[in-house]
Amino acid sequence: MTADQLTVGSLCTGYGGLDLALKAHFNTRVIWTSEIDKHASRVVKARYRAPNLGDLKLIDWGEIESPDIITAGYPCQPFSYAGGRNGTEDPRHIWPWIAEGIRHLRPRLAVMENVQGHLTKGFGEVIGTLAEMGYDATWGCVRASDAGACHRRERVFIVATDTTNQRREWEWVARGRRDGPTDSSVAALLPTPTAADGERRSLTYCRGNPTLIGALKLLPTPTVQQGRNATSGRTNPDSEHHDGWTLNDVAYADRWGEYAPAIERWEHVLGRPAPEPVDPKGRLSPVFVEWMMGLRLGHVTAVGLARTQELKILGNGVVRQQAALALHHLLPLALASSQQRPR
Repeated sequence: MTADQLTVGSLCTGYGGLDLALKAHFNTRVIWTSEIDKHASRVVKARYRAPNLGDLKLIDWGEIESPDIITAGYPCQPFSYAGGRNGTEDPRHIWPWIAEGIRHLRPRLAVMENVQGHLTKGFGEVIGTLAEMGYDATWGCVRASDAGACHRRERVFIVATDTTNQRREWEWVARGRRDGPTDSSVAALLPTPTAADGERRSLTYCRGNPTLIGALKLLPTPTVQQGRNATSGRTNPDSEHHDGWTLNDVAYADRWGEYAPAIERWEHVLGRPAPEPVDPKGRLSPVFVEWMMGLRLGHVTAVGLARTQELKILGNGVVRQQAALALHHLLPLALASSQQRPR
């Protein structure tokens, strides 16, 4: 570890989308993770040089190293329509334990992500708890398609800064900041709209929170229930969750059909062509979903998991370019808010 590296503690790690986004912004090193899913834990083991602390409900926060930044893409089921929206009554609601970790470890920054439906279910508790602990939160909704992805996948991102830290000068941000993007996908986070792709893009703010709005025919976001015979086209109020895909969803009439502009844009952002969408058995290919999620080839699919396990992990993840775009907008607002507070 070098002197200018910022350390990250990763909760609800999954395949590490939030951590990859931070890596694009800062010179970071993950010092510990927390993941309980046995299949996702294999991805964690393969991709991180850091211990997996397991169930965050059982972590002794006094026994682990305090990081500069904590990330948490905590379970969405308590707040999503697909999960029943039982909120704090849902046994999968683990925010109180995450809050306890933040309270004890006092990271300079906490970066969190969840489904858009969280804004109307359980969000007040999260923001209120952060405020009680002395953290100032800025949040916003960003879609994967806002970063150029070929599917919608809207998510709410929260960036919270510690206002009780006496060292509020924030030199640590400059210390850890990279000189520039580290890969072409990050460099292309804000593609210029052109008449060729017909995209419209604008930036609006509500309480300083960005929502990027674009227009292209987007592929449905994959979910865990994938299969050749799955019902296609039925959406719930989250406006992004689909029960599954049929072969019609990948429109072979002229390779991609009406989805071609969205596919071509994401190919340009990632710098590599889209792989075959289905496997030899006519099922949705995890390699294609991995590409949709903006990951490098093999990040999840080269670990040795079964197809359904790979799809579940990928379906639960966040697009790293989307998360990086959220940080691009939210971090300056968060830091400006902290610097404006009286010392």
